[in-house]
Amino acid sequence: MSEDKVKTAVIEELDNLGIIVDEKTEDVGLLSMEIDSITFISFIIAIEDRFAIQFPDDALNIEVLNSLNGFTSLICELL
Repeated sequence: MSEDKVKTAVIEELDNLGIIVDEKTEDVGLLSMEIDSITFISFIIAIEDRFAIQFPDDALNIEVLNSLNGFTSLICELL
């Protein structure tokens, strides 16, 4: 799956949780969205279910989560 398709799917999952991200945006800081912990966990579970992956605990760090593109790249690595 291409990074563009993964990014679109991530944006769709955020949208499903009521977090709107413009698909035309080059990159966005996920941490700047002020997502509460319950929503964050729901988002991670939705992504894991959608892509049939499991994030290693050490992969969910601030550097990755601070960038939609970085998070997308992580998902592509796990596919």
